[in-house]
Amino acid sequence: MSGLAAGAASLAWPALAQTGPVRIGYAIARTGPSAGGAQVSQEPNYLLWAEQQNGAGGLDVKGKKRQIELVSSDDRSEIETCVRTYEKLMGSDKVDLILPPWGSTA
Repeated sequence: MSGLAAGAASLAWPALAQTGPVRIGYAIARTGPSAGGAQVSQEPNYLLWAEQQNGAGGLDVKGKKRQIELVSSDDRSEIETCVRTYEKLMGSDKVDLILPPWGSTA
């Protein structure tokens, strides 16, 4: 995650509003057959990264520090649910950045 944190912290995203938190979305298997792996190897890293970045003042976006707000949903280890979740994140949830799903099938 350190590469993600370093890369994301240095980006200046033109689409982001200049105020409020940076909304970062992802789908994760909290239930179903993939939950064990996703909950051990991926989501804790996302949570730790956001906590550390926020503790350091947030992401640097165009010279301004912005807090991170994580927006997540359970994809239930189902490909169709994962796809619908990402469509929702991009559409009605209007997140600024999307993190990848866990696992090669998603």
